[in-house]
Amino acid sequence: MYRRWLVAHDFEPCADAAADAAARLALACRREGATDALLVLAHVVTPPALPMSSDIAGGGANVMAVIDLMLKTARERLEESRASLVAAHPGLTVETVVLSGSPVEGLLDEADRRDVDAIAIGTHGRRGIAHAFLGSVAERIVQRSSRPVFVVKEPPRPMSGAVA
Repeated sequence: MYRRWLVAHDFEPCADAAADAAARLALACRREGATDALLVLAHVVTPPALPMSSDIAGGGANVMAVIDLMLKTARERLEESRASLVAAHPGLTVETVVLSGSPVEGLLDEADRRDVDAIAIGTHGRRGIAHAFLGSVAERIVQRSSRPVFVVKEPPRPMSGAVA
């Protein structure tokens, strides 16, 4: 039974699709007798690769202030996603967590810490050069996870300006 999920969320449409799919599966397990249905929305902030000094570019931005802003923004955006999921899926408990560091390590460690049943992650489906340079967090999670991983592809974008 997959009733406790960790959902990797990078604020892209594919992450929303993964969260929605995990919510539906968690609630289906609840209907079959499980006592709870839980989603943990997790975002990992990767600190910028900046020189570790108190000032950058002659007093421009403080590195810690930049990281604090990234963490604050991630918390706010995850809360918005949490509220949408709760509204769309009554009876679902949704928690959020913002981590810092390597996305793969952070997500796998959090899955272990929370002892979730499964991980859901969206994928952009990049190929070729984009995949070679950017890699795939989803791919590395699938390779390294001891739990089932559900990979949800980015939903198709609506066509604009279609001729009838």
